[in-house]
Amino acid sequence: MSKAFEAWYENAAYVDQYDRGVLDFMAMGAVYRGAYRSERPASEPVEKLKAPNGKSYISSGFLASEKALTVSLSVAERAAEIERKHVRHLLFKPKTTSADRLFVRLPSGEIKKPELPAVSKALKSLRQGGR
Repeated sequence: MSKAFEAWYENAAYVDQYDRGVLDFMAMGAVYRGAYRSERPASEPVEKLKAPNGKSYISSGFLASEKALTVSLSVAERAAEIERKHVRHLLFKPKTTSADRLFVRLPSGEIKKPELPAVSKALKSLRQGGR
């Protein structure tokens, strides 16, 4: 069952479509004051996504893997934009969010590892008077 779930990540176009839906949901956080104030551990969806026999569809280890955390460049850029709009909510909290740990698939196909967190970039930009 877990191998079937992991195979879903083989179709980059389908995953990208799903990721864009997640971003739309994230953007709705603008109306929720508590948006981005907490992070859910990978173990939470693992516990909630169980088959009728009680077995998990996926492991928390997989959800933290490069394969599961790779997004397209456009998805990564939009996630950073959403975070920048909410950066004021994060000023007194840790400066990283789950989006900061995303791997980015460049148009060339190369996978870039996470570097400077998007929120940290936004804070740096604010300090320098940018947007």
